[in-house]
Amino acid sequence: MGSRSGIAAALVAALALAAPSPPAVAQERYLVFGGGSTGGLFFIVAAGMARVVEKNVPGLRVTAQVTSGAVENVRLMGTSKVDCALGSADSAFHAANQSGPFAKERYTNIRYVTRGYTSAFHNIVLPDSPIRALGDIKGKRVGILIGITAQDWFPAVAQVYGMTQGKDFRVSVLRATELVNALRDGNVDMAVYMGGAPTSTITDIATSRGVKFVPIDAREGDDLIRTHPYFSRGVLEKGTYPGIAEDVPTIRVPNLFMCREDVPEAVVYGITRTLMEKEDELRQIHPEAAAFGLANAGKSVIIPVHPGAERYYREKGIKLGS
Repeated sequence: MGSRSGIAAALVAALALAAPSPPAVAQERYLVFGGGSTGGLFFIVAAGMARVVEKNVPGLRVTAQVTSGAVENVRLMGTSKVDCALGSADSAFHAANQSGPFAKERYTNIRYVTRGYTSAFHNIVLPDSPIRALGDIKGKRVGILIGITAQDWFPAVAQVYGMTQGKDFRVSVLRATELVNALRDGNVDMAVYMGGAPTSTITDIATSRGVKFVPIDAREGDDLIRTHPYFSRGVLEKGTYPGIAEDVPTIRVPNLFMCREDVPEAVVYGITRTLMEKEDELRQIHPEAAAFGLANAGKSVIIPVHPGAERYYREKGIKLGS
């Protein structure tokens, strides 16, 4: 009996040695991931990532920090107050190039790890609207989502169509619910929303009132990307909202997961491997969290790649690109 127990123990030990072990760090290390506002998707994803990484990378202790979102997260990384964070690609681009909201500051210590879900332009009109292309909004009333969509993103879109926001069309800057209500009540001719798809407020009006989506055409989209490389082409897929019978060309802004340059290579390698190989665990956090896994690895690389992530991608033969 003792002999059998010894053989079984030896077999278990051998199997344990043969099995691939999770990436480990040399010594216990504490990390802070920048998220977003409490209850918002950025914070939900960052907090979930922190749990998944801590579970799968021995030696790491990870917490998520409540922040105001993409711009603050980049600034917190730039000033070494958080180690890694979620952020929109344009925030990372502006921080590296001293432009946009970072016109008076510059941070070159932020490194790409992977890309996640994207936020898409929704240019929404009522079914009987004469607006069929963005060039048709001249002289019209346009409601635009408050924040960077109204401040930076849609003005850039208007420019490639030869228009200036506030001059060629009247603008109301509104929150999401206000935006949809203004369109429903006829107080604006088109509503411009930027976010993940589907979005419940748009689903509601598409179901109750019916809507059409105005495309951002390929030529203008390419012109926009040339001057604003953090944008990418995309579509609102048919069936995303009630009444969408075919794909609608649009422009998207990707969200990135990034780490500071001085976070050790072995640590970021372990984080990257976990995000790539534990998509099922990420999906349990939120369906959008899984987008930071293998499907989008190496996409939207607009800032330098962290050596730890680059090492993982090189080992797996994953090409880096836009």
